[in-house]
Parts: sequence; C-alpha cells; structure tokens
Amino acid sequence: MTEEATPLAVPTFVRERRKLKKLTQAELAHNAGLSTAAIHNLEAGKNGFTDKSLAAIARVLECSPVELLTDPKADGSPAVGEAAVKVLLRRIAGLPEDAINPAWKMISGLLEDAGQSQSDSLRGRSESANRPREEQPSQSRFQRSSS
Repeated sequence: MTEEATPLAVPTFVRERRKLKKLTQAELAHNAGLSTAAIHNLEAGKNGFTDKSLAAIARVLECSPVELLTDPKADGSPAVGEAAVKVLLRRIAGLPEDAINPAWKMISGLLEDAGQSQSDSLRGRSESANRPREEQPSQSRFQRSSS
C-alpha cells in the first residue's frame, strides 16, 4: 500500500527563487549545507523545513526567509477586498471550504477595528495639534534654583 504525502500547510517558493538565480538543486543544496534530496523534497512539498534550513536557503538565494514563503512573481500589492482575501484563504492547505466565510468575517472585523483605531489615533493627533500650547516655564521643575 502506497502512502500519499500530505502537502505542506505552508507552501514555499524555493524552486521559483532558485530558478531566478539560475541554480540547480545540487548547487543550492551544497551552498546551503543541505542535501540535494532535502531541496528536492522541499520544492516538491514532501518535507517541511526548519528555521535554520530556511535561513540557509535564503542566504544562498539572497533573500529573507519570509520571502521564500511568498511568490516572487507576485506584484507585492496587498490583497484588497473580500474576493482577494478569500482567494488567499483557499490557498491554505487543510483549511476546509466551510471555514472560508467565518475566517473572512474574523479578518474583516479585525480590519474594521484596526481602521477605527487608526482613525481615532489620527483624529487625536489633529486635535492635539490644534490645541494652543501651554507656556513652558523658563526653568525645569527638576532644576535647583540658585538661591
């Protein structure tokens, strides 16, 4: 009986970044101090990674470890709107389809809260900027007088 490998919950983009640098799996493995099999399995989604292996691969590919988790062909613009966020949620392996809407509701609530906090913060700054400044005493209350 053949056991099918479970895909990684967090896909990596090592292959795409390796090809952009025109490196073979063997070259990347050697320079990162890993085995060729480890690189092959990581790119195939068969094996996971450790923080140390991801850092070593990132060093060779001249990027940050987090960049190995993002598509290098993506334009880097943020996902805006319900449809775009749901597309991202569907890319999470193991997240059932019936969890997409509740996850979106939670995320949109957090975004609303963050937006409210940000607008409150900005409103507070503009109100304090419009208040007249109190006159500063000529001497700090922590300085001793020379009497």
